[in-house]
Amino acid sequence: MLNIKSELAPKGMNFNVTDFIISGKYCTIFTVISYPKYVPIGYLSDLSNIAGVKVVAKHIPIEFSTMSKMINKEIADLKMRYQNENDRTIQERIRQDYEC
Repeated sequence: MLNIKSELAPKGMNFNVTDFIISGKYCTIFTVISYPKYVPIGYLSDLSNIAGVKVVAKHIPIEFSTMSKMINKEIADLKMRYQNENDRTIQERIRQDYEC
């Protein structure tokens, strides 16, 4: 007999800075902030045709000014964390985050 909890809940979840693992499966989230003017047929086929890769796409329109404010705030927060951090290794990780 199947246990309903095991069917609904994952076996385990582990969240990292850039990815997460659910029931032993690697997951990540990509955010696309712009597309080319013309999107040809098969635009994401190289990514979605990899064995074992599942792609879920959801379009959430957002004003550029709103997105720009959010990104600028995040960069300012990262720079503040960088300035307040004493550990040089962590400082370097923070620097890489806001320079990428």
